Amino acid sequence: MRWLLKVRVLSYVAVAAALVLCWRVDRENTRLAHLNEALRASQSEIVASANSPVLIRGLTLSLLSQMDTVDQHLIKGAKPCTRQLILIYRAHCGACAQQLSSWEKLVADSRLRDAETWLVSIGDGLAEARPISETLRKRNLPYRVLKVKDPVAFVVRTGLRGVPVTIVTRSQNSDSVVELVQEGLAGEQRLELLLQAFAEGSGARGARILPFGEVDPL
Repeated sequence: MRWLLKVRVLSYVAVAAALVLCWRVDRENTRLAHLNEALRASQSEIVASANSPVLIRGLTLSLLSQMDTVDQHLIKGAKPCTRQLILIYRAHCGACAQQLSSWEKLVADSRLRDAETWLVSIGDGLAEARPISETLRKRNLPYRVLKVKDPVAFVVRTGLRGVPVTIVTRSQNSDSVVELVQEGLAGEQRLELLLQAFAEGSGARGARILPFGEVDPL
């Protein structure tokens, strides 16, 4: 009888232990499910924000005050340009190296004759933009070669999250109002869209060139 009683007690203990284990597993699964849901929501938010650049929405920036002028070619007697094509890059950046060759073709486009080109280096990457500045000088087009004074402060103030970046701005007193933005490496098709938007003035309210090839006013 004692042996039978011990067996019963052990079976009850085993059942209780199994119930406790199942409860703990269920609670952990619930916790993991909530955690995964939060992670998915966070990931969705990150992906959504990646397609919504910070550096726009009618943003007015005081850009020149944050940069040192290394070289410039301004046309004497010419009316000051009201719009700027700003090409931002940095040294030792593979995507920037690819973009520079596309930018060289971009600045030679006749639709940009009314814009002043700013070649903006974040760090010591001035030599990389020399072919573009030479192209502009040969065509007698205005440009500035600029170096960011404080890269960290520049990123914080402008909202830039990566390079290369192609921007079109319009002068407003001493500030620049952002009209068009192309973040990241842009092929000829996207740059053509930017040129079309520039020529049509469709970026007046601020716009970004979307990855799938549309201009999205903001």
